[in-house]
Amino acid sequence: QRIVTKEGDVHIKYPKFYQTKGLEVNEIILNSKHTILHLVWNNIESGQTWLNVSPDAYISVYNDTPKGKKYKLLDAQLIKIAPESEDVPKNFRTEFFLYFEPISKTSYQIIFRDPREVGGLPSIWGIWLN
Repeated sequence: QRIVTKEGDVHIKYPKFYQTKGLEVNEIILNSKHTILHLVWNNIESGQTWLNVSPDAYISVYNDTPKGKKYKLLDAQLIKIAPESEDVPKNFRTEFFLYFEPISKTSYQIIFRDPREVGGLPSIWGIWLN
């Protein structure tokens, strides 16, 4: 569901995306200052582990010019930015917010990447913004 507020912010609730292991997209907010991803992570596969997001995490827009432009992570709420981390038990569920540079409100699809080979959050491909 795509909602435009009177302030011009765009809220996309429960967008379609290609399934990832344990990571879900609850909402995306597009405004003039940020692109905000409201994510939910479920530690269902592994035992006790740790949780954080890479400072090099980014989003990329499919219909962007130039192609492949990376929008940087600016801030995070309810999740630590590496090298800080939080220990989490198995079957742990948490919600958090990632703040990226703003993208165009006419964008129709993005990807989320935490570029670490080991210990990073799973990538989310094909997040639809319509």
